[in-house]
Amino acid sequence: MIKQVNEHKTVSCEDELRFFKAVWNNSEDNLFIVLKTEDGDFITERTNPALVKLFQFTPEQASGSSLKALLPAEAFQKIAQRYNDCLQNNAAVHYEESHVLDDSGGVRYWETMLLPIIDEQTGEQRVFGISREFTRLKRIEEQLKLANERLEEKVKARTKELEEALQKMEKISIYDKLTKLYNRHKLDDELTNEINFAKRYGNCFGLILMDVDNFKTINDSLGHVIGDKVLVEFADVLKQSIRQTDIAGRWGGDEFLIIVPKASRETILHLVNTLQKNIKQHEFEKVGLLTLSIGGAVYKESDDVDSIIQRADRALYKSKNKGKDNFTFE
Repeated sequence: MIKQVNEHKTVSCEDELRFFKAVWNNSEDNLFIVLKTEDGDFITERTNPALVKLFQFTPEQASGSSLKALLPAEAFQKIAQRYNDCLQNNAAVHYEESHVLDDSGGVRYWETMLLPIIDEQTGEQRVFGISREFTRLKRIEEQLKLANERLEEKVKARTKELEEALQKMEKISIYDKLTKLYNRHKLDDELTNEINFAKRYGNCFGLILMDVDNFKTINDSLGHVIGDKVLVEFADVLKQSIRQTDIAGRWGGDEFLIIVPKASRETILHLVNTLQKNIKQHEFEKVGLLTLSIGGAVYKESDDVDSIIQRADRALYKSKNKGKDNFTFE
């Protein structure tokens, strides 16, 4: 029984040849055998039907044709180098190649494997080649790559839009829409930071709280449009009057606040004098000259955000009660 099984598994040379011919004639892969000549040329000995059909070879080209004569010199040198590497190393060689086969300009792609066939008795050297087309996969790969590139572009564009939107939202969240100075929310944050720094490091800072004298009269007599223009102009003068380290913002209505880091009473007094001078020299559109009522306070160890604001606010109202166009320390 065992003997019968072994005999059944035995494949004769004729069977192997028949199987090879079936593969050779019916395979969709391109199969070829080339013989290396003594002068370094390569001769096509066999070319399977798939390869003949692909390149539309004549019978002469399919068998017995010199590759050196058939191909341009540069193409022959490239192919000969691969064939020689295969034979010299007596090992398989894998590579990808591409060709344009017609006037459409479309490039097609193949993955090729070369196998060395060296006759030990005669010394003849042959290369057996198997070339499988993967143009469709290449097209899909190119489409996916293009789709990814487009997706990346869209993501970048969307990310940029989101960053710009976040920047706008940040500006909206910390800047007063009318004057473009810091809004009250931002001033609260900055004032909290100054209080914390002062308590931790012993820094001293000051506050200046002010409003435009007779601003209600301007709104009532000339309208809110003119009143808004006054506030915008005032904000510009304010920005030009303070130091780079000072923090100015709109506290509400016609009230404005300046946080003066590392400041003494003398520093605050100098800043107030500069501001009053600049305001009195500025001709406001359709309004003329204006004055300010100002209150100031310097940080004390017992202060928190509310207490220092309250002291500056009391000083402001004292200035108003003095007849306006005044500055008072609390």
